[in-house]
Amino acid sequence: MKKLLLLFATCAIIACDNTVTILNESPCDDEFVTVEVEICDGDGHQLPDGSFVSEAGSYVTTVESGICTIITTTEVSVLDTFSETIETTFCGSYELPDGSSVTAAGTYTSAFTAVNGCDSTITTILTLDDLNLVETVAICACEEYELPDGQLVNDEGLYEGVVMESGCMINYSITLEHIVTESFVTEANICAGETFVLPGGEEVSEPGFYVVETAQTSTNCFTEIAYVELVVAQSSSAAFNAQYPAGTTFTFPDGSSTSETGEFFFDAVNSAGCDSTAVYGIAIGSTNAYNFTTYPEICDGDEYILPDGTAVTSAGVYTVSFVASDGRDSIITVELTVNPIYNLVQEIEISGCDYFELPDGREVNVAGDYVSAYQSVSGCDSIITTTLIVN
Repeated sequence: MKKLLLLFATCAIIACDNTVTILNESPCDDEFVTVEVEICDGDGHQLPDGSFVSEAGSYVTTVESGICTIITTTEVSVLDTFSETIETTFCGSYELPDGSSVTAAGTYTSAFTAVNGCDSTITTILTLDDLNLVETVAICACEEYELPDGQLVNDEGLYEGVVMESGCMINYSITLEHIVTESFVTEANICAGETFVLPGGEEVSEPGFYVVETAQTSTNCFTEIAYVELVVAQSSSAAFNAQYPAGTTFTFPDGSSTSETGEFFFDAVNSAGCDSTAVYGIAIGSTNAYNFTTYPEICDGDEYILPDGTAVTSAGVYTVSFVASDGRDSIITVELTVNPIYNLVQEIEISGCDYFELPDGREVNVAGDYVSAYQSVSGCDSIITTTLIVN
């Protein structure tokens, strides 16, 4: 049997002449050919005898070609095509399976080639849907918010309405809230040479009034503002002088004692909590002149009257001689400390909807200069002048 598969395929498919070239000069026998064909569902295939088929199966055809008879078995396979329908609602725009976007309701057919090479389709049925917008929005106290309809609002409350956008109806329900700004005023005390850490982490050592904005939102609202009044206290010395009969034993606060005349120095903590020195001048059985040292404190601008009646206003060491009631000459040494009074100035900016709490507790929101009086740790009257700027 001669194999004429390639020759037949060429002649049969393109309907060439009905002759078959004989490879030898002797008469040919019947030739048998098997052909495998794949078609897509809905398509057809023409068999060698000219007939068309569209279903899967095995088809045998006989074709006379000259003196030869060619018997062809055609195995037909039908490949699936894909056809899908999607029904959905949308608002605004919708992306179809083929990647294109549409904004109108309707029926859209998207064609594509499947993996098996067959044309397939997806039918998309679109219906416009109303959009319900429900949300809660927080804004700064003086900030305006634009509603979907373009209206600018600031007051807290519920805003409802309907707008059309890209062919869609939007039903909105928006609850507007103000961001609460919390503030607190605190007084901090440190001793000279120490530092204080503000709420924001900054270290300071100078007396003054510090404003620290400690928390900020993405819309530049400060949710917490700290007002810190820092007072710096000084170390001090305290004196105790006394005379006792001979043979007396004097006991100091720390439990130690003495029976001798002299000055005794002890570490102490003053009323401001700062390290200080306590000086004890003890005279036991002495008939000599009295010698005392005292350490008074006054506020800047005040006067101190020395034992001899002299008024002084400057810090320093003053020595005063006098005759005691028992007739002995005596000397009092006065080491005078003048504590400062604070006259601090600060400038604060607020928005028109906010209030500022002054150091004395008053809340104000009108631009101007405000004077607040307070007493420092050393007992001296001081003032803070606040210049308030309202934006």
